Amino acid sequence: MVLNLITNAIKFTPEGGAVAVALGNQGEDAIFRVSDTGTGIDPEFLPFIFDRFTQQENSSVRRFGGLGLGLSIVRHIVELHGGKVRAESAGTGKGATFTVTLPLLRGAQDDAGRSHPRRSVPPPKLKRSGTGPPGVTLTAQYLNSGILPNGSSTGLVSMFAAAS
Repeated sequence: MVLNLITNAIKFTPEGGAVAVALGNQGEDAIFRVSDTGTGIDPEFLPFIFDRFTQQENSSVRRFGGLGLGLSIVRHIVELHGGKVRAESAGTGKGATFTVTLPLLRGAQDDAGRSHPRRSVPPPKLKRSGTGPPGVTLTAQYLNSGILPNGSSTGLVSMFAAAS
């Protein structure tokens, strides 16, 4: 899911553009956001962006091929985990933002109902920028710590901490 959203953002952002990845939590939800300054999404197509075998009809999309399944699979995985995904774009040529919202992980409970909190993962120092494929600027940042007051952490924060 994460790889698909980031890869799409890079793929549809021309040289000199930018892709930003942000991660954090808001209340009881983990938030993962990918924004780009790429080709954008036609407002008429936006309601269908997560449909299977659907692609926006324009030359840049067709240049990369594909079956039109990636975003449908992203939505399916997110929904299986109790989350939501949404796409936003001001229109063609104006970039796009994909936001995934997932419920935070809770401490596990054993058969007797005793709580076993998950190991706390300290938030990594993540505010990175660099040049990605053909001159696309990549930026990653934390929206906030991602650590709940009870010491449990978001699955996405744990994953990002392991990757950094």
